[in-house]
Amino acid sequence: MDAVASMTELVASRERRADRPTRAELVKFCNDFDKNLPQGRVLTWAESENLLSMFDVPVVETHRTSNADEAAAAAEALGFPVVLKLDSPALPHRTDIGAVKVGIDSADAARTAFDDIMDTALSNTDRAAIEGVLVQPMIDGGVEAILGVAPDELFGSLVTVGPGGVLVEALDDSEVLVPPFSTADAKEAIAATALGELQNTVVTVLRYRSMPSRTCL
Repeated sequence: MDAVASMTELVASRERRADRPTRAELVKFCNDFDKNLPQGRVLTWAESENLLSMFDVPVVETHRTSNADEAAAAAEALGFPVVLKLDSPALPHRTDIGAVKVGIDSADAARTAFDDIMDTALSNTDRAAIEGVLVQPMIDGGVEAILGVAPDELFGSLVTVGPGGVLVEALDDSEVLVPPFSTADAKEAIAATALGELQNTVVTVLRYRSMPSRTCL
């Protein structure tokens, strides 16, 4: 049995290395894009969306609005319910200051939410530091995750992954990866945190819901 386990681990290790790009490949890949990203501050939504699109990361449809009527129109176009969020590099922790409004179910509610978010933002920063208010559809049935990239003097950069949303502080559970890493490495990192268990739970629930109903006789 030990020999079988060792062989299985050897095959998995080879597959992991085969799927892992070299640092030279990563540098070339990144240099192929015209990023021109600002340094030393949080990105705006437009900057973030542009960066994510370079790596084919999908995002939800988003409208950036500058007044209450625009927010109401965007909400109606997306369909209710929607969420409104502040877009400001100066205030990255927008939930903490009440600059995120969820479950908005009407145009009037969208107008009120916009005004509340702007009032809160202006009490914490200057108008010039506010890009606007984002309107996005409410997404159900998924799992919130955090994915962070930070510079490191020794390794160049580090990637952190774990459960996101309010669970970031509640669980304080994450794994750190050193690029370059493979898809298998990423999956192992996710599985090593509560994020893996959360994903498995959601998949199980979705599969159960998709099963045909049965009547017990």
